[in-house]
Amino acid sequence: MSQSNKIEEFMQRNQKHKEHDVAISKCLKDTRKVLDDLDFGSSDFLSYIPKVMLSFTLHSVYQNVDVTLYALKSHAYSTAEALSRVAIEHSVNLIYLLSENTKERGISFIKSYLERTEKASSQWQRLAADQGDETGEAIASQKAETCRFYQKLFIINPGLEHIPGWPVKIFDLFKSVGLEGSYRTIYASGSNSVHSLSEDIFNIYLNNHPGLPREVDMNEASEVERMSFAVFLSMSAVYFFNLAIVALAVKMEDEVAAKRIVQAREEIEALLSQHHEDLIEDRGPFT
Repeated sequence: MSQSNKIEEFMQRNQKHKEHDVAISKCLKDTRKVLDDLDFGSSDFLSYIPKVMLSFTLHSVYQNVDVTLYALKSHAYSTAEALSRVAIEHSVNLIYLLSENTKERGISFIKSYLERTEKASSQWQRLAADQGDETGEAIASQKAETCRFYQKLFIINPGLEHIPGWPVKIFDLFKSVGLEGSYRTIYASGSNSVHSLSEDIFNIYLNNHPGLPREVDMNEASEVERMSFAVFLSMSAVYFFNLAIVALAVKMEDEVAAKRIVQAREEIEALLSQHHEDLIEDRGPFT
């Protein structure tokens, strides 16, 4: 098959992915409806810190995915990818929180925040002192001291010293809840959109390099590929949002809610499988 025919087939197959934003929106809406019905704030299954984490993080993830849909419609594909990756990470944090003793995990989260922030603030304080920045030094010193104050409150509580810290690496969070494969295939694949845009830049470089003649203009195909991948990550984001709420329903021993949430993602699961099949079909379309 000629390169031009391969590109044409690739574009026809992947252009259809643009329509999947409807399914993403529906899954998000249906999942949110079940979440609102759960009313975990008054649940006796959760202590105070986990309730705070769940309330704020789930609201933030919902907003991220909602804005991602707007980004897709605006063709802001790099933005959609970056927001999706953030939403996925936050959802995995919650899955990790809910996978064991939520009270201890919540304490672990706060303790780690204080320790890491105190360390970062102390490093900033030393840098500011070396540079003669008195204002920066004072701000950093105050922040570090505030963290040390609250750390002492945790230390004086008996039984808290044995609680391990929150995992530093996001990979460890994925792995600990049985999602290492998702880290490799979904989360890590979106890192370019957050850190450097290197993959998009490399493709533009190849598509327009005068020393690499092509049968067809590759720029349009690359844009379709970017759209398809952004849709894939957006679907993955709402899927992980759904997984986190399933974990919450299970923790609350609400089997009815858990089933409703799983049902809400059925179409998304089918479309994600279709994306994987299309990806296999599209291997090497540009060579």
